[in-house]
Amino acid sequence: MADRLSPDILESLKSYIETHFIPSVFEEAEVSEIKAPAAKKDNKLFGFLGAASNANAVMFTGAGKCAARESAPMEMAPMEDVDAYDARSLEDVVRNISDTWQESLFRIIDEKGLADTDVYKKAGIDRKLFSKIRSNKDYKPKKDTAVVLALALELNLDETRDILGRAGYALSPSSISDLIIEYFITNEIYDLYTINLALFEHKQPLLSE
Repeated sequence: MADRLSPDILESLKSYIETHFIPSVFEEAEVSEIKAPAAKKDNKLFGFLGAASNANAVMFTGAGKCAARESAPMEMAPMEDVDAYDARSLEDVVRNISDTWQESLFRIIDEKGLADTDVYKKAGIDRKLFSKIRSNKDYKPKKDTAVVLALALELNLDETRDILGRAGYALSPSSISDLIIEYFITNEIYDLYTINLALFEHKQPLLSE
């Protein structure tokens, strides 16, 4: 098995991250504070106006990045995933709206006709942990556990966002590791080893249970 990603995937992944990455509000604020002129200590009004100007700059910059992210073409992405949130019908969403993360997980496993052993082995998690999850409908997983199980089930981006949301998590555009995971899901590459190679290449924590 290869121990490095192909140059094509690395270049495509780099482009995807550059296109979709949005700095957090705190990162934007730090940049604004560094670039902004120092306020006079004895002028409270000047300091207030300077802070307001910085806040507006953050909001404007963030909005601009969001617009760029939405308008930019996706690398290697299947056409049907351009608007992933339209992938499921409203009827599907409403029917399962009250399911917990655990209930959603095992409903999907049943719908796909998968065996428990196939799922937890592909996800790289321990049988005892999986048994613990199955016995508790209110089980709260770690984010990594929820992600590797979504990968094992080969969920699309919309389904992944939905099931992660039921556990209280999200894939953030301000997180390089989340964008790497999102990239591979979008391109229907679910191999955990390959995704961990990409995470390692970008100096991000590897996925584990």
